[in-house]
Amino acid sequence: MLKGQDNTWESTKIVSAIPSESVSLQASMQRLIDLIDNVMLYVDAVIAGKKEPNIAAGIELSSILSSVKAVHPEAFHEVFQGKIQDLLMMTYLSTLTQTQVTIAEKLNLII
Repeated sequence: MLKGQDNTWESTKIVSAIPSESVSLQASMQRLIDLIDNVMLYVDAVIAGKKEPNIAAGIELSSILSSVKAVHPEAFHEVFQGKIQDLLMMTYLSTLTQTQVTIAEKLNLII
C-alpha cells in the first residue's frame, strides 16, 4: 500500500492466525489415534462379551482393514520420512513468507 491509502491488512493478526502445517498434522493424528482407541475398546468389549456385536459395524471394520495395503516397515519409514521432509520445507517456506509479509507491513507503516 502507498502511504495515505486505506489498508485493511494493517494487522499481523490475520497472517498469524493461519494454523501451521505441523499443528494441523498433530491435530489430525491425535484425532485418528482417538478413533482407533474407540474402535479397539469396542472390539475388546465385544470379544469379552460385554457388548452385543453389531454386524454392520463388523462388516465395515472388515472392509476397512482388508482395503489397507500391506507395506513393509522399511518402505513405510522411507515414504514417511520423505513426506515429513516435504512438510518441514513447506512449514519453513510458510514461516518465511509470514515473516516477509510482517516486514512489508512494518515498512508500509514507515513509508
